[in-house]
Amino acid sequence: MTTTRPTIYGIQYLRGIAALMVVLHHARHYFDESAWPVWTAVGARGVDIFFVISGFVMAYTTQSMRDMSRPRFEENIYRAVTFFAKRLVRIVPLYWIAIAWTARHELRHGTADLSVWLDFLFIPHFSSAQRGHIYPVLIPGWTINYEMFFYTVFACCMLFGSRNLIATMALILGLCVMGQLFSFESAPAQFYTSVVLMEFVLGIVVFMIVSASTETAESTRQLVYVPGLLISAVAIVLAQNTVVIGLSAAVIVLCTVSIFRFARGHLGLLKLLGDASYSIYLFHLATFPYSRGLIGYMGLDVLPDLVRVPVILMIQIIFAVVAGIAIHRWIERPLLRMGHNLIDRFDVTVSGRKSTRTPQ
Repeated sequence: MTTTRPTIYGIQYLRGIAALMVVLHHARHYFDESAWPVWTAVGARGVDIFFVISGFVMAYTTQSMRDMSRPRFEENIYRAVTFFAKRLVRIVPLYWIAIAWTARHELRHGTADLSVWLDFLFIPHFSSAQRGHIYPVLIPGWTINYEMFFYTVFACCMLFGSRNLIATMALILGLCVMGQLFSFESAPAQFYTSVVLMEFVLGIVVFMIVSASTETAESTRQLVYVPGLLISAVAIVLAQNTVVIGLSAAVIVLCTVSIFRFARGHLGLLKLLGDASYSIYLFHLATFPYSRGLIGYMGLDVLPDLVRVPVILMIQIIFAVVAGIAIHRWIERPLLRMGHNLIDRFDVTVSGRKSTRTPQ
C-alpha cells in the first residue's frame, strides 16, 4: 500500500518556473528569427529541469516500498501496476485532449496521417513539419514521450523491490551508452538512447542526496545552497553541452528542494503555477493565436524594441498562464479525480484495501 508523503514545495515552485521558461522559449517566435532576443533561449532549459524533477519525484513517491524488508514479488507487481496506472491517469487524458485540439481539423475531416495516431500511443517519429526532428504534432509532446518511457522503465524496475532505483539507473545508463556507441536510423532507437535520459537518473541521485540529509544538516548548509542555486542558474543559461546542462539542472533542483524543504508555509502564486504547470505546458501554444491577435490589435509593434519585446512576451505568457490555470481547475483536476476513483475501485476489488493517494 502506498503512503501519503508531504508535498515538497520547492519542487512545485520549480515546476511552475520551468513551465514559464518553456512558454517564454516559444513566445519568442513572435519575432523574426534574426530578432530573437538572446536571453529568451534560456527558456528551453525548463525541459531539462522538468526531467530532473521527474526522476526525483518518482523516487520520492515510491520511498515506502524501499522502507519494507524483503517484500514479496506479488507485492512488487501490485505496486508497479498501481504506480503505472497513476502515471497514466496523470499524463494520458489531458495529453490526448491537447493532441486532439492541435490536430482537430485533420481529425474532423478524416485527413490525419499515421503520425497523429502514433502520437496518441507515445511512439516517437520524425516530424514532417520539422525536418530532422523527432516531434509529435503537438511539438512540446516530445518531452511527454520521454516521460512515458521513463515511467515504463521505472514501473518495470519496481519488480526488483528495494533495488528499483539502482535497476532504473543501470538500465537508463545502458541505453545512453548504446546511443554513444552506435548510430541508429529509426526514430524510436535514436530517441530512447539519447543522453537526455541521463537527466532522469540525475533526478534520482538528487533524491538520494536529499533523503540522506537531516534537518540539522540542512540548516547548516543554507549558505551553500543559495549561492549554489545562483551559480547553477548561470551555468544552465551559458552551457551548450547536454551533460553540463543536465548537471546544472540537477544542482538547481537540489538547491531549491533543500532551501524550501523545512520552510513553514508556502508561496501561493508559485504553488499555483506549479499545480497548473502541466496544463500550462500542454496548451500554451494553443493560446498564442489569441494573445498575438490582441498584440496586433493594440499595435504594439510600433513601440521601440526595448519596450516592445518584453511587453509582447509578457502578454503571451499571461494568456498562457491564465488559460493553463483554467484548464487545470476545470478539466485536469476533474479528470484526475475520476481516474483516481477508478484506481481506488479496482484496488478495493483486487486487494480488498484502499490505496492512499500520494501527492505528485
